[in-house]
Amino acid sequence: MANVKLRARLKKDPDKGKIITYYVDIWFGNKAAVKRRQIRIKDVWCYDRPSNTVQRNHNKLNKKEAKNQAERIQHEINTEQWITKEKNKNTLFFELLDKVISHRGANNIRTFQMYEALGKHIKNFLKDTSHPSGFNITVKEIDASFSLSFKNWLKTARTLRSNSKALLSDRTQNTYFIRFCVVMNDARDIYDLIDKSPTTSIEPPKYKHRKKRWLTVDELDSLKKTPCVIPQLKEAFLFACGTGLRSSDITSLKWRHIVQRGLKTYLEKPIYKSDDKLLKVELNGQLKYLGGRSGDDINIFCLKYDGHTNAHLRQWCADAGLKDTSEISSHTARHTFAVQLLSNEVPIYTVSQLLCHSSVSTTEKSYAFAIPDDMDKYMTEKVTFV
Repeated sequence: MANVKLRARLKKDPDKGKIITYYVDIWFGNKAAVKRRQIRIKDVWCYDRPSNTVQRNHNKLNKKEAKNQAERIQHEINTEQWITKEKNKNTLFFELLDKVISHRGANNIRTFQMYEALGKHIKNFLKDTSHPSGFNITVKEIDASFSLSFKNWLKTARTLRSNSKALLSDRTQNTYFIRFCVVMNDARDIYDLIDKSPTTSIEPPKYKHRKKRWLTVDELDSLKKTPCVIPQLKEAFLFACGTGLRSSDITSLKWRHIVQRGLKTYLEKPIYKSDDKLLKVELNGQLKYLGGRSGDDINIFCLKYDGHTNAHLRQWCADAGLKDTSEISSHTARHTFAVQLLSNEVPIYTVSQLLCHSSVSTTEKSYAFAIPDDMDKYMTEKVTFV
């Protein structure tokens, strides 16, 4: 029978000074006991030298909590629940990834595709590094060393397009590594496969933030007059400029989201990145980019946004005579929508609702620069002094 022993360790915390943290040691045997496992009790700590009643009460409660958790672990061992958890740690990584894909990609095709692509890159990494477990690698085998090696490997990884020699951009490396971190965090927080994520102390790859680029009215007019190699790309981009939809919502836009109510036509679509918030907006001039109506569950735009699509987008913009095309992407349409509204004095609260932002502060943080500086106007026209 395994025995549990609670142990305290003195540690220096930059915010709290010297503190006591608690660990549980799991021992097997009686006399010549061999330590099998060490588990840190999360979020439970005490002041080393409490100086007031508040700190003493804090210590009393946390010490009791540490003992309770140690007893819980002992109970799990006695009832063989802990053994079951240990077996779960032998879960294959790609079994875990399938669960994460099903859970996180259920309502968003773009998220689904991103995690699927992550799986392909991890398989390429396992091949390139000749990992002894290959595709049968378990969650337990993925440690900090593996995670750091994967991060460094991404610097030399190529895109997944057929026969492409292009390397992943810094931004894409960052995205894939953060998704990998999410998978390992889910292994800890949702599926209880590990006690600590191996990516906790590893910084994601750094990248240079792209300058926010939006289009002026003149630039939009030039684009309307210029043909694009992919006609649907032109239509989708201009429709997004008039609605503020993200690329993920453009690619998942179906005819059932275009609703006729009397003489008016509305876009009514759940925005998955905004917790399924329903966007409802009347369409006018944007309708000309939709083409002829088809079945309700048919996608309006048959596009897949990726680096290849963005390359065509930039070429189209260059053909139209636009400058700084290297800073243009599918998201430029969303920026254009927001800036054009704010520049025309649409209230920021309304713009926030149209963008389906979680709060007005998100909109202010992103687009405060576009709000007209008209304080003098309001002081002279709106305020009367007695």
